[in-house]
Amino acid sequence: MDPLSALSVAAGVIQFVDFAFRLVSGTRAIVKSKSGLTSYANTLDAIARDAAALSDALAVSPALASTNPTMQALVSECRAIADSLLVVLGKLRTDKTKKWSCFVAALRTVWSKTKIEEFVSLLGKVQNQISTHTHFILLNYMNMQSVQINALKENGLRLGVESQSQVESLRDTVIGRLEILSKETQKAREDMKQFIESLESNKPTAACPTHLGLSVDLTNYFSGVIKQLVEEQSLMSLNQDFLESLYFSKIKARLRKIESAHSKTFQWIFQSPVPDGSKTISFAQWLHEGAGTFWIQGKAGSGKSTLMKFVCSHPTTIELLQQWADGKRLVTAGFFFWNAGTLLQKSREGLLRSLLFEILRKCPELIPRVSKSNQRVPFRRRHAEDEELWSQEELMEAYRSLVACCDEIDVKFCFFIDGLDEFEEDNKTHSDLIATLRILAASENIKFCVSSRPWTVFSDAFGEDPDRLLRLEDLTRDDIRSYVHENFNENSQFRLLSTDNPDYADLVEDITRQAQGVFLWVFLVVRDLLEGFSHSDTIHTLRKRLERFPAELEQFFQHMIDSIPAIYLPHMARTLWMATSVSEPQFLMVYSLLDDVSESMATFAEARSPDVMYNHEVRTRAQQMRRRLDGRCKGLLEVVLDEPDAGLYFEYKVDFLHRTVRDFLLGSPKIRRILEQQRFAELSGISSRSSSVWLLPCLSILEAFKRAPFRNRRPGDASSALRLLESFMMFAQEAEANMSDLSALIRMLHDAEKTYDRRRWQFSWPLDTNLFLGLACQANLFDYIEARIHPGFFTQPSDSVSSTAKFSRAEPTRTLLSYALELQTRKRLGWTLHPRIVKHLLSVGASPNDPDKNQEGPKVSTWQTFLMDTSLSMRLSSDEQFREILQMLVKHGADVKPKLTLKSGRLTTAQKLVEGILGREIEEFQALPLEDEGEPIPFELEKSVYETWGITWLVSWWNR
Repeated sequence: MDPLSALSVAAGVIQFVDFAFRLVSGTRAIVKSKSGLTSYANTLDAIARDAAALSDALAVSPALASTNPTMQALVSECRAIADSLLVVLGKLRTDKTKKWSCFVAALRTVWSKTKIEEFVSLLGKVQNQISTHTHFILLNYMNMQSVQINALKENGLRLGVESQSQVESLRDTVIGRLEILSKETQKAREDMKQFIESLESNKPTAACPTHLGLSVDLTNYFSGVIKQLVEEQSLMSLNQDFLESLYFSKIKARLRKIESAHSKTFQWIFQSPVPDGSKTISFAQWLHEGAGTFWIQGKAGSGKSTLMKFVCSHPTTIELLQQWADGKRLVTAGFFFWNAGTLLQKSREGLLRSLLFEILRKCPELIPRVSKSNQRVPFRRRHAEDEELWSQEELMEAYRSLVACCDEIDVKFCFFIDGLDEFEEDNKTHSDLIATLRILAASENIKFCVSSRPWTVFSDAFGEDPDRLLRLEDLTRDDIRSYVHENFNENSQFRLLSTDNPDYADLVEDITRQAQGVFLWVFLVVRDLLEGFSHSDTIHTLRKRLERFPAELEQFFQHMIDSIPAIYLPHMARTLWMATSVSEPQFLMVYSLLDDVSESMATFAEARSPDVMYNHEVRTRAQQMRRRLDGRCKGLLEVVLDEPDAGLYFEYKVDFLHRTVRDFLLGSPKIRRILEQQRFAELSGISSRSSSVWLLPCLSILEAFKRAPFRNRRPGDASSALRLLESFMMFAQEAEANMSDLSALIRMLHDAEKTYDRRRWQFSWPLDTNLFLGLACQANLFDYIEARIHPGFFTQPSDSVSSTAKFSRAEPTRTLLSYALELQTRKRLGWTLHPRIVKHLLSVGASPNDPDKNQEGPKVSTWQTFLMDTSLSMRLSSDEQFREILQMLVKHGADVKPKLTLKSGRLTTAQKLVEGILGREIEEFQALPLEDEGEPIPFELEKSVYETWGITWLVSWWNR
């Protein structure tokens, strides 16, 4: 029901009823003029015209009539009343011999007392019904709006949107007015009763209200308020959609993982000046009056991220920055690079999306300006994936639009960017990141605080001004002393031992002196000595512990590995294999099930349907795995809370103690040898020489997928499922490369595909039906794709497909060829293009001209999307696999006629683009027979290539 249309009709009914009441209440006087009958006739004519006009104005649209029969009936009733009035007026206008002082007197000459009472009673009935029905419409509408507003409010709270009370306040205003209306309607019924009684006594009263219940003005008021409410809700929804497009699931994951600062550390950062040898550094002074970029540098493990987390959220920081803002609005935002995380956690795209999200959630009134400047229609995330929503060019344009209006809107920005050294992006260096930061800081209303290791590239960029530089390891001696002292004194055995022997207290200074500012080293040493206290070690033994503790982190990590008991080495190797192979921290339950599979791999290798794992078992397994990880990894891996709202099964992950642990494990030849020698040792029921041992991590992930307690349409489940599938494919790819007999792998993949199909259908995930096979294409699992995608696969009717496969074949949102050609997931997971997969798909009937349903707006083909996504990549244009695929697509009928708008904004045609990349006429490829693939054309850099793209500067760059 459209409330505005209903209120418009209600206003017409109310206006007519009010008009009729005024007539029968005596408020429409008919007086005698000097000329006799002229005034009388004119008045009757005016009444007739009013009645006719009001009757004609009563209309209900077909759409409203079909959904609101009550309103339709009321309108019909009013038209019948209007017809009766017009009949009476016709009789009165023909009788010009009588004189009346009011219309009621005239009416009584035509209608009997009973007839007038029936007329008034009918008006009262209509008035009561329209009041009640309109009241119902408003209440029903406001009830629905309350649900929507609450949903918007909850989503706004999830996104952290500020200033979202306006819509709720407007809703409360309407609800309050409805309560007043209820009281007015009740009073109107009492007034109606009195009026009818006055008619029965032949004494119509002029004191009768001019309207009973709803008035036209009140109805118009509600219409205006509802319009305003709709506009406010629409704007709020669009704003949230825009924020959703910037938001990504791990936007706060790195910040949550960083330990909060110890209660008595880092307080010196706000002192002015801060002692630092021969000079002074005042971070506080930079906060309240400084400009440009302030650089915090420190060794690995020195506590840079902890300090940045402490600074960016501290009330003193905001207080000092408010002084810098000098009355203007202050907006702060932060980003923490993490090279062990997802693509968006370590790239410029993630940085820009995070900063824009933080700014706009705090200043939602700026979203329309950013959206308008970017000529982008706000949209909500379409899939569980976070990528493919923005290009870096679009993000930079949106950011520039904010910077451009800084002065106009009186706002200042301060950004805190941690871990510049952890930046990682294909074909980009840290110099590219620095160049981006300089663009972002190109305003006197913007400044940055950044942190990194003391690498030369950052020293050259930020180290020239000593007043905007802080060397962390030179300033944390007191913090380290305080940390050690408090941790020791919280231990009852230390307090007891130090009471008997004061030499125990000297350990605090010994640790502080040897730490060299590295907080991670201090944390590890303290943990080791606390264990000694629990054993009541003598001071001599404790000093030996400290002396033998490696001075460098890498030496300590190796020491930890070397100290693991031999019986745990196979378990350690399998655990570290899993941890170092996945692109982001894996679920804790996968590690738990990895142990199960190791104990009985033959059982898990068969297709099975295990019971769902519920919370009591999850808790038990979580406790067990914490202890097992401590024993087999000595604290190098730890259990972390990653997604608090994901449910117990998915909220805990296994991650490295520190990023330096992962760097050490990946870079140590000794660790690689241990992994290779031990990961397949002591497996139950299968020989370590069998190639099927490579399926071990795949089977544990598949088992985790099968046992996960998914819920119907629960937010986050689809994203968790996708993470499991991607990790599964990474290990499946490794297995295919190392297995001599692939039959077991193919059986397992078929079991996994059926499991995904059932789960997706059962829990209504917003994931593509072709996702599993698409990921298999991207992971280059050729033997499985060859077995599954056979001739006729793309053309066979759905009723000829097996019941399990029907789930996966029903209404796919993406073509398999689009998966095989897509770059974003490959980039995130480290995969490459695979011509053999593309060739097979084309040979069994895949068409490059099929529409890519995954794209927003006007539909384009898979082929066009591939061209637009790769057109500006010099690396791809020189890649032989890319060029081979391009040739295959052209030979298999790719339409080269359409015009393309490249990401640079340049308009060209597919034919010109392909000819520019390959350096040959398109007809040469179209003339080749399909079976004659030939050799890929060698890459030749030609000026025409880059002129086609509109980036001729690359020629001079290449020829330098």
